[in-house]
Amino acid sequence: MAGSTKWMWVSVVAASMFGMRCTSESGTNASAQGTDEVASARPPLDEEGRAASERYAVVVAPGEGVLETRVYDGLGSQHASYAGLEVPGVAGMWRWEEGIRKVTQADCACVSEQMIEGAEPSDPEACHEEREVMTGRFVNATTGEEWAPEELSMGEDERWWDVRMTPVGAVGSVGLITVCVDSYFCGAAHPGVECEQLAVDFGAATPARIEVSALSERLDAESFEGLKLGANEDVEVEAGDATLVALIPGWDVEEGRLVAEQQYAFGACYACSDGEWSSYTVSTFVDERPLKVEQSGERPPRGLRDLLSASGWEIRAVSRVPEVAVATPD
Repeated sequence: MAGSTKWMWVSVVAASMFGMRCTSESGTNASAQGTDEVASARPPLDEEGRAASERYAVVVAPGEGVLETRVYDGLGSQHASYAGLEVPGVAGMWRWEEGIRKVTQADCACVSEQMIEGAEPSDPEACHEEREVMTGRFVNATTGEEWAPEELSMGEDERWWDVRMTPVGAVGSVGLITVCVDSYFCGAAHPGVECEQLAVDFGAATPARIEVSALSERLDAESFEGLKLGANEDVEVEAGDATLVALIPGWDVEEGRLVAEQQYAFGACYACSDGEWSSYTVSTFVDERPLKVEQSGERPPRGLRDLLSASGWEIRAVSRVPEVAVATPD
């Protein structure tokens, strides 16, 4: 990434020095009285000063499929901005990076030709070709440590496949990435797709995957009773068949806090699939579901809340940045 940004934490320390006179018992009493007077004269904690020293990673979606991370203090002043998703963790900031790798796959056109010509026996290896597929990983901007999804490979058989990885946002120290694998068995009736949302928690020394459902307070599906979905709304689903498959963070303007849109998937025939998730599924969405406070964190100070509520931005994360975290985008 272009540019270089360093976040620095500034501590303001006030020190007062008082002359003290030591005597016997009366001197000790005088010293205690002086300490009490100093304590009572000390001003209350400066909330505005505390807010100014705090930092929040705010992820916004300025365009389709585009994320940008901006760093604000609690008063709403911006301190940094760069392209992409970055998630604060206890050991630094974790940024999402994408790349490509080469894999060996079947060339389905070649396989089809062999099938038509009736080659005896067919030679799948003769139809193998090298292709480039997408990769993705989180990298700690401070330590250089990496976290990547498990190796995605369909194997060298008579199948074509591709990978799509989409950064979604964050809930506190948990980064959200959606991974979809498209595949096609050469000669089959149709291709297929399998999707999964990865929730990776950077709140401990070692990154760990957690269940998406662990982020949300509201998981009931009672409103799905008798719901009809699909292109022609001819797929009737039942509440008990609902599976929470993904969360999309957002901002509640009235409450001034992070919430999430929940995506639920239901099984359906292949032709009934709506393309919102994996093959053989239809989906529905529920807006503004609350998130667990222990995962999303407390609401930011009023200054930042007011800015975000008035901005009109599509917000995908508002995460408190620990003071030990230092972000240095390349």
